[in-house]
Amino acid sequence: MIIIDTSGEAQLVGYDYIVLASGDSDRQLEAISSAVDDALRPTGVNPPARRSPPTGCWSTTATLIAHFFTPDARGQ
Repeated sequence: MIIIDTSGEAQLVGYDYIVLASGDSDRQLEAISSAVDDALRPTGVNPPARRSPPTGCWSTTATLIAHFFTPDARGQ
């Protein structure tokens, strides 16, 4: 997993953090996404809206964009 702190450029980028992660199955990707939701909840940030293709998902909030895909889907 890679977490990129873009808070210094948030006005330009649009987000404070970008999270990139890979999982070997849809089940692992869902677990990663749920872990991000769980980590954000105590900060008062609502769980992200998701666009979920069968092989991965994008998640976004006001401060975070997350990209979770299988290695095969990421390479396409």
